Amino acid sequence: MRRTLFRFYFQTIFLSRQRQKLLLLALAGLFISSFALLVLQSAMGGLQNKLMERSKYVEGKAVLVGSVLPNSKELGDILNFFADQEIQAIAEYELEVLVQAGSYLSAAVIHGLDAQSLPQFLLDKEVAMNEAILPYELASRIGAGPSEQIRIISPAHTDFFLTEVPRSISVRIERLVASDVPEVDAMHLWVRQASLFNLTRQREINRIRLYGDVSSKSLEDFSTRFSNWKVLTWEQRHETLVWALGLETSVMVFLFTVMSLLVALCIVSGLFLFFDKIKWDLTGLWILGASKNRLEHSSGFSLMALSMSSCLLGIVAAFFFLKLFAVFGLEILPAVFIDREIPIYITTSGLLTSFFVPCLISWIFCLWSLRQFHRSQDHLALIRSAC
Repeated sequence: MRRTLFRFYFQTIFLSRQRQKLLLLALAGLFISSFALLVLQSAMGGLQNKLMERSKYVEGKAVLVGSVLPNSKELGDILNFFADQEIQAIAEYELEVLVQAGSYLSAAVIHGLDAQSLPQFLLDKEVAMNEAILPYELASRIGAGPSEQIRIISPAHTDFFLTEVPRSISVRIERLVASDVPEVDAMHLWVRQASLFNLTRQREINRIRLYGDVSSKSLEDFSTRFSNWKVLTWEQRHETLVWALGLETSVMVFLFTVMSLLVALCIVSGLFLFFDKIKWDLTGLWILGASKNRLEHSSGFSLMALSMSSCLLGIVAAFFFLKLFAVFGLEILPAVFIDREIPIYITTSGLLTSFFVPCLISWIFCLWSLRQFHRSQDHLALIRSAC
């Protein structure tokens, strides 16, 4: 019965001369909804993923906060702990300072690094790290360039000379870099640890940044072994940004859900007109021995299968479109954007959301329309009216 009714519905909707065009429009709407939702989610997800990847590449996927001497056994044990798991761990001394070049002054966060252990984005095969490395944006803000001297002032460390005077050192800008992370380029710089130790007059490591694939199990094992260190993942340090990106995705799905309700109006209107045309066919099946409940269930299965097929075709078409766009995509964004091409990032959750959101809405309204029709349909009264 199900196969027979499915074949009947398919031929009546798509092949009949008197086919209901409003239902064809509704099925096309389901196709477009699934297609557009997956394309938009993948494009926005790609931009969000690129943003997070750039930030993690510069700031690390996790930061360990604590205090240890540079050459202590504890620091060696920590570095060996992550080296055994093939995770790059960079020890540094982080401090909030003021950076001055001429008459220009700017707040900044300085990172004291070992010249023999630098993160990947600061490595340069031609130039070793001897002095200071500044981002282009911070250098432009204070009006400084390569080979120029800048003054680093630490308000937290003072000397007494008639009154308390903040300590300062002068370093030479060795080179400029671009991390493509706005909050980093605006107020971060990197110097040798020795220069920063001269400024603070104390030898200390207060940050260890982890680069690479860091699993939650590794961080849990570290916390158990080194309980005096605080572990902060990238997501914990950027909770507001993560929340905002999640909200952006949720709002987009909500808007598409609301727009899918417009397709549901076409489904309801089209089904009412469609059922009015095939009521004699259903009455004929009832005369041949099919029960009313069986007709209702088989009709519901057929309509749900058609809706699911339309959504599935939209997903498949969107998937191939995104694959082609990822290969042959053009630079459509202005030059002010870091990503000139729209990156594509297809996720399992995006595929499931793009399929089930329009599909579930269509199922709900199809079953509701079918239930209303069968409640109002009286096959015996219809036969009597024809006699």
